[in-house]
Amino acid sequence: MFILSTCSFSGQLPQKRNVGSGLNGWALKDSMVVEHDQFLIDPFGALFVVQNEELIKFVQKKEVFRYSNSRLGQLSTIDVSNPLATMCFYEDYQVIQLLDRTLNPLTKINLVDWGYTNVTAVCLSGNNELWIYDASAMQLMLMAKDRETPLRSFPFNLAIEDDFKMKKMLVKDGVLYCLSSTGNLYTLSLVGEQLRVLIGNEQIVNFQFTDSRLLIQNKKGQVFYYKSTLELIQLKLPVTHTPTTSWSLNGTSYISGDGAIIKFFGKG
Repeated sequence: MFILSTCSFSGQLPQKRNVGSGLNGWALKDSMVVEHDQFLIDPFGALFVVQNEELIKFVQKKEVFRYSNSRLGQLSTIDVSNPLATMCFYEDYQVIQLLDRTLNPLTKINLVDWGYTNVTAVCLSGNNELWIYDASAMQLMLMAKDRETPLRSFPFNLAIEDDFKMKKMLVKDGVLYCLSSTGNLYTLSLVGEQLRVLIGNEQIVNFQFTDSRLLIQNKKGQVFYYKSTLELIQLKLPVTHTPTTSWSLNGTSYISGDGAIIKFFGKG
C-alpha cells in the first residue's frame, strides 16, 4: 500500500537559527585548480570531479584514475556512496554506467532497451540495485542491474501540486530522498512505503548528508541543517554559495568549488 503523508509545511521556510562563527571559524587549508561541473566525496574521502563527459578520481588531491566516454555526451549525475561501484548517469542518452574503484567499466545499462526514455534521476540502492525515476509515467522503480522488470515500483502521480520531475535522489538509512525540479524535497520510507513531503516550499536546489545529518541548500545559496519540519539551522560557511556551487561538509572539513578552483577549509 502506497501512503502519502503531508505532515510537513509549504510556502514559508521553517524557523531558522544561525550557528557557527562564519569566516572567523574556518581556515583555508588547501586548494586545487581544476575545472569542474560538480564533485562528490566518497565514504573513504576520495574526491570525484566531473568535467563535462569525464570523471576524475583524486586521492589526497592527486589524480589516480580517470574515465571518459565522449559518445554518451555530458555526464549528468554520479553516485559515489559505494566506493566499489561508482554510478554514472547520462540523461541525454538514458544510459547508466557502473565503474569499479579504479574507474574501469563494470556494467552498462541502456534504459531505452528497458523501455524507459524519460528517466530524470538515478541513484544506488545497495545489493546491486538501482532506483530510477521515470518522469513520463511518474513512477519510482527499484531495478536490478541485470533485469528490466522493476523489483518494486511506486506511483508519484498523486493529487499534489508538483510536476514530480525528480532531479536528484539519495538513499540513507532505509529512506529514499527525492528532490524535484520545482524545489521540493520528498522522502520515501522503504519499509512502510510511505511518501512524505519533507520540504514543500519550492526553494531547495541541493541536499546532501554529513554523517547522519541532512543538509539542504536553498535558491539563495544558504545551507541549513534539517532538524525538523519546523526548524532549519543555518550554517555559516567560509564562502558564499550560488545555486550552482559544488560543496561538501563533513564535521570540521568543508570543501567548495566555483567551477575552476576547489578549496579545502578546516576549523580553526
